[in-house]
Amino acid sequence: MTSRIALTLIVAVSALGLAGCAGFNPIGGVLSQEDTANDLAAKSALSTAVMAVETFAISNDNVYPTSVADLAEFGYVPTEGVGELQLLSGTGSYCLDAVSASGRSFKVVSGTPVAEGECSTADLG
Repeated sequence: MTSRIALTLIVAVSALGLAGCAGFNPIGGVLSQEDTANDLAAKSALSTAVMAVETFAISNDNVYPTSVADLAEFGYVPTEGVGELQLLSGTGSYCLDAVSASGRSFKVVSGTPVAEGECSTADLG
C-alpha cells in the first residue's frame, strides 16, 4: 500500500514538473487575457471618441474640439476601466490618447489607426 502511494506521489510530482517545463501557467494565461481585454477596451474607447471628434468638427465648421468634455453631446461616453482620455488639437489635426487598465497607452492621430503610445504636440504637425 505504501509503495502505491509513493508511486502515485512520484507520478504526480513528475507530471507537475513536466507541466512547468512545458510552460503551463494557467494564471499567467488568465492575466494575459485580462490585459488583452483591457487594451481592447481602450482601443474601442478611442474609436468611439474619434467618431465624436469628427462629428464635432462637422458641426463646428471643421474646428476640432479642445476638450474631451466637448465630446459628450456628440456620443462619447467614458468607458469603465479605461483611464481618462486626453485630447490635443490644433489647426486641422488632433490626437487622442488613453491608458488601458493594463497600463498600456494607445493613441489616434487625426483619424489614423489606433497605435501604441501617448500624444505629443509633435503629433499635431
